[in-house]
Amino acid sequence: MQDSKFEAKERMQVRFSKLTMERLNEMAGRYGMTVNSLVTFIVGQWLDNNYDLKDKMISSISSNNNMDKLFENPVFAEMFNGLMKEAVVSAIKLEKPICPTCGKDGSPHSVEPDGDVWTCREC
Repeated sequence: MQDSKFEAKERMQVRFSKLTMERLNEMAGRYGMTVNSLVTFIVGQWLDNNYDLKDKMISSISSNNNMDKLFENPVFAEMFNGLMKEAVVSAIKLEKPICPTCGKDGSPHSVEPDGDVWTCREC
Protein backbone atom coordinates (compact mmCIF):
# COMPACT_ATOMS: atom_id res chain seq x y z
CA MET A 1 0.00 0.00 0.00
CA GLN A 2 1.31 3.47 -0.90
CA ASP A 3 1.97 6.22 1.61
CA SER A 4 -0.98 8.65 1.67
CA LYS A 5 1.20 11.70 0.99
CA PHE A 6 2.05 10.30 -2.46
CA GLU A 7 -1.50 9.41 -3.50
CA ALA A 8 -2.93 12.87 -4.12
CA LYS A 9 -0.97 14.95 -6.63
CA GLU A 10 -1.76 18.36 -8.02
CA ARG A 11 -0.35 20.12 -11.03
CA MET A 12 0.91 23.66 -11.17
CA GLN A 13 2.54 25.66 -13.91
CA VAL A 14 5.85 27.35 -13.18
CA ARG A 15 7.88 29.62 -15.45
CA PHE A 16 11.67 29.89 -15.26
CA SER A 17 14.13 32.14 -17.00
CA LYS A 18 16.16 30.65 -19.84
CA LEU A 19 19.29 30.59 -17.66
CA THR A 20 17.49 28.81 -14.81
CA MET A 21 16.09 26.23 -17.24
CA GLU A 22 19.55 25.60 -18.64
CA ARG A 23 20.90 25.06 -15.13
CA LEU A 24 18.01 22.77 -14.20
CA ASN A 25 18.47 20.72 -17.39
CA GLU A 26 22.19 20.37 -16.70
CA MET A 27 21.64 19.37 -13.07
CA ALA A 28 18.83 16.95 -13.92
CA GLY A 29 21.13 15.33 -16.49
CA ARG A 30 23.88 14.92 -13.88
CA TYR A 31 21.48 13.08 -11.58
CA GLY A 32 19.75 11.10 -14.33
CA MET A 33 16.30 12.50 -13.68
CA THR A 34 13.78 14.73 -15.42
CA VAL A 35 13.65 18.46 -14.73
CA ASN A 36 10.15 17.99 -13.31
CA SER A 37 11.41 15.40 -10.81
CA LEU A 38 14.39 17.58 -9.88
CA VAL A 39 12.21 20.64 -9.23
CA THR A 40 9.77 18.52 -7.21
CA PHE A 41 12.69 17.20 -5.15
CA ILE A 42 14.18 20.71 -4.62
CA VAL A 43 10.85 22.20 -3.53
CA GLY A 44 10.13 19.23 -1.26
CA GLN A 45 13.55 19.50 0.40
CA TRP A 46 13.16 23.24 0.89
CA LEU A 47 9.73 22.78 2.47
CA ASP A 48 10.98 19.99 4.75
CA ASN A 49 13.86 22.18 5.93
CA ASN A 50 12.08 25.55 6.18
CA TYR A 51 8.34 25.03 6.64
CA ASP A 52 8.36 25.25 10.44
CA LEU A 53 11.73 26.99 10.82
CA LYS A 54 10.25 29.88 12.83
CA ASP A 55 8.62 27.49 15.31
CA LYS A 56 11.84 25.46 15.61
CA MET A 57 13.86 28.61 16.24
CA ILE A 58 11.45 29.89 18.90
CA SER A 59 11.37 26.49 20.57
CA SER A 60 15.16 26.25 20.54
CA ILE A 61 15.61 29.71 22.01
CA SER A 62 13.01 29.25 24.73
CA SER A 63 14.02 25.72 25.69
CA ASN A 64 17.76 26.38 25.88
CA ASN A 65 17.53 29.76 27.63
CA ASN A 66 19.55 31.32 24.82
CA MET A 67 17.96 34.77 25.03
CA ASP A 68 21.14 36.26 26.54
CA LYS A 69 23.20 34.87 23.65
CA LEU A 70 20.64 36.19 21.19
CA PHE A 71 20.88 39.72 22.58
CA GLU A 72 24.68 39.59 22.38
CA ASN A 73 24.23 39.76 18.62
CA PRO A 74 24.26 43.54 17.87
CA VAL A 75 22.11 43.15 14.75
CA PHE A 76 19.36 41.30 16.63
CA ALA A 77 19.63 43.64 19.63
CA GLU A 78 19.19 46.70 17.40
CA MET A 79 16.29 45.08 15.53
CA PHE A 80 14.56 44.14 18.80
CA ASN A 81 15.17 47.62 20.21
CA GLY A 82 13.52 49.16 17.11
CA LEU A 83 10.54 46.81 17.37
CA MET A 84 10.06 47.62 21.04
CA LYS A 85 10.18 51.38 20.35
CA GLU A 86 7.54 50.90 17.64
CA ALA A 87 5.37 48.92 20.05
CA VAL A 88 5.67 51.62 22.72
CA VAL A 89 4.83 54.40 20.27
CA SER A 90 1.82 52.41 18.99
CA ALA A 91 0.61 51.74 22.52
CA ILE A 92 0.98 55.39 23.46
CA LYS A 93 -0.98 56.52 20.42
CA LEU A 94 -3.77 54.08 21.30
CA GLU A 95 -3.93 55.04 24.96
CA LYS A 96 -3.87 58.85 24.52
CA PRO A 97 -0.80 59.37 26.71
CA ILE A 98 -0.52 62.04 29.34
CA CYS A 99 2.47 64.35 29.13
CA PRO A 100 4.45 64.13 32.39
CA THR A 101 5.43 67.81 32.13
CA CYS A 102 2.11 69.60 31.49
CA GLY A 103 -0.38 66.85 32.37
CA LYS A 104 -2.39 67.20 29.13
CA ASP A 105 -3.56 64.06 27.39
CA GLY A 106 -2.05 63.15 24.06
CA SER A 107 -5.11 63.68 21.88
CA PRO A 108 -4.84 67.43 21.07
CA HIS A 109 -1.07 67.32 20.70
CA SER A 110 1.22 64.46 19.86
CA VAL A 111 3.61 62.98 22.37
CA GLU A 112 7.13 62.40 21.06
CA PRO A 113 9.99 60.39 22.55
CA ASP A 114 12.77 62.60 23.88
CA GLY A 115 15.46 60.11 24.77
CA ASP A 116 13.91 57.94 27.46
CA VAL A 117 11.43 60.65 28.60
CA TRP A 118 8.12 61.22 26.84
CA THR A 119 6.96 64.81 26.55
CA CYS A 120 4.52 66.60 24.27
CA ARG A 121 5.54 69.05 21.55
CA GLU A 122 4.12 72.01 23.46
CA CYS A 123 6.41 71.56 26.46
